[in-house]
Amino acid sequence: VHTVPAGRGAPPAESSIPKGPHVQESLGHAGPAPTYEDLLSTPHDEDLFDYYSTSQLTYIDAASGKVTMLGKPAIFTMVRPSPDEKHVMVGRIHKPYSYQLPGSSFPQEVEVWDRAAKVEHQIASTPLAERVAIGGVRTGPRSYEWVPEKSATLLWVEALDGGNPKEMVPNRDEILALPAPFQGKPQSIYKTKERFTGIQTLAGGKALVEDSARTTRIIRTIEIDMEHPDAEAKVLFSRNQRDAYRNPGTPAQKTTPDGKREVMQKGDTILMSGIGSSPTGDHPFVDRLN
Repeated sequence: VHTVPAGRGAPPAESSIPKGPHVQESLGHAGPAPTYEDLLSTPHDEDLFDYYSTSQLTYIDAASGKVTMLGKPAIFTMVRPSPDEKHVMVGRIHKPYSYQLPGSSFPQEVEVWDRAAKVEHQIASTPLAERVAIGGVRTGPRSYEWVPEKSATLLWVEALDGGNPKEMVPNRDEILALPAPFQGKPQSIYKTKERFTGIQTLAGGKALVEDSARTTRIIRTIEIDMEHPDAEAKVLFSRNQRDAYRNPGTPAQKTTPDGKREVMQKGDTILMSGIGSSPTGDHPFVDRLN
């Protein structure tokens, strides 16, 4: 759990006397400048952001109530234990912050820790995302996950087009995997033709991958075999993202006794659920999909 750091004290007070003018410069490389709301705008905002966002990771034994601190306080973007509970995938942001971009664009370290908070592997060290193309993505690893059926295998995505949707390339993204002890070259699982938008792993080593074309707005759902990356992938659904009437829904999930979420599956059949948009209104549904 995330807890308030010990001895945090009172929120930082804003000085009644300005320390000086707030100077910002735009020099060097050109880049897109989208407009966002509610951004940091002063050094005092940065202090408040640090104060309210910083937390201390803590193990809590549900049976005994014993509390054990994990690592040092930081601003964490994700904390995901591995299926075997021996490793923790941790994302944390750090300065320099930006007054033009939201917190999701701040520099971030993504690491694998052991249960003593020792860094076992650095997945990514991403700088401030200040020159990402409009409609594009950061370069380097992103969309980090654990493979549920493996004890400790990392899964992430990397852009093959430099993160720029205007680049003409045969494949835009690549899904990669790396098992513990997180050494050597990651394995290529699948290359999406268009921009990767999500993956849902299934039992038996299969997975449903979704990609989306920015110009045509076509969303595809593709079945892949993660155990056999060379096997031919199958397109299950393909539709315009605005075509709600043909939305096949999403895999229905259940919570396992150990608290994990997994797709409701029996053999080769899974359950799909959706809101069922139609000319006569919404008709929520549950479907069986082989």
